[in-house]
Amino acid sequence: MTTKSNLVKLTVLLILISLFGAACSQSTPEEYEDIVIGPEEFESGQGVDATQPPTRTASPAPTGTSTLEPAITPSPTSTLPPLELHLSKADEYIDNLEFELALEELNQAIAIDPNSTDPYYQRGTIYLDQGKYDEAIADFTQVITLDDSIARAYSNLGIAYAQKENFDQAFIEFEKALKIDPEDPQVYINRGITYVVNEQSGYALADFDKAIELDPENAAGYRFRGVLHTLRGENEPAIADLNQAIALDPENPELYLARGNYYASVNDLEKAIDDFSEAIALFPNFVEAYYLRGTSYAALNDTENAVSDLRKALDMPGVEILQELIIESLKDLNAYP
Repeated sequence: MTTKSNLVKLTVLLILISLFGAACSQSTPEEYEDIVIGPEEFESGQGVDATQPPTRTASPAPTGTSTLEPAITPSPTSTLPPLELHLSKADEYIDNLEFELALEELNQAIAIDPNSTDPYYQRGTIYLDQGKYDEAIADFTQVITLDDSIARAYSNLGIAYAQKENFDQAFIEFEKALKIDPEDPQVYINRGITYVVNEQSGYALADFDKAIELDPENAAGYRFRGVLHTLRGENEPAIADLNQAIALDPENPELYLARGNYYASVNDLEKAIDDFSEAIALFPNFVEAYYLRGTSYAALNDTENAVSDLRKALDMPGVEILQELIIESLKDLNAYP
């Protein structure tokens, strides 16, 4: 059974994973200055992302999934230059969760043009998604060596350092990003989550407020402010923010995960299960949603459904970070091994 204390710890873990996995764009840094950023929400998958660098792709997915939708489908007669062909193939492989094949394409792109920031940037985001933080740091550092004006490279460095619990360096990198682009709401969200994990909730709230001020149509800002209010036990503003996030982006499964987690925190488990089920309907391989729905079923003494969900979660790609928690929950139900 999930205790309130464990739920709070899990919430922090989930927001760190989901944001830091999804916030990283597989983008072309050279394209940044050519795109006017509009008000579209980071995770909507529609139009240009307001909270990430412009990219030829548009739809970040939940934790452990691709952050890409290839805009170009190469054909055998493709006339793309070799570098762009490898980058486009990498996009396709990431969209199909074939990360090792994507890395091969990016390695070939780097061999063709070691002075292009694009393949290093894309490879760094894959490494972040895989939890290879040292490799990610090396790639984003190389991006900055080649072009020190790319704000999101510094922001992604901050993400990597935060995942390694080097919070001082993470904050340094976020500050560098904001000096280059002080109106990027996603950098404030990234830094805000780092403040949450570093137990500086007041600073986190200020950053989430700033992100929403910069882009009131950004569902991610409301999402993470709502999660912070959940952690602080501030129920009315929590549910208001999470409802607003879903109103802005009703097809985003991570928003239902966040609201379901709120309902679980106030012991409204049936509503929590409804939201986790909606998240799964939108994204059938959503490990966190299966895990949280399973623990909610367990809290309702519905052992059969609890064990079913937890075992499904244990067999899914991207389970590594939650594996220990899932096994512990199955043991509590006398269902492991």
